[in-house]
Amino acid sequence: MAVAATRTASRDITLAQGLLITDKAEAWKGSPYASVGPASTIGSEGDCSGSTWRIYTAAGLPYTYQMTASFPA
Repeated sequence: MAVAATRTASRDITLAQGLLITDKAEAWKGSPYASVGPASTIGSEGDCSGSTWRIYTAAGLPYTYQMTASFPA
């Protein structure tokens, strides 16, 4: 039985890519929250949209930065 790929931002990712994303996200644990958008940095400060963009980029996956407020309802 094949493992189904999950969907994120309208594209499929493999299990290996998902594990890489979570591995990169580990580094953000403990980073304080600040509404800084794309200026988010590991261990310094970040917000949900900025840190997500940085994590996907660090994992080598294309992810266009988008403010959370602009997400569809």
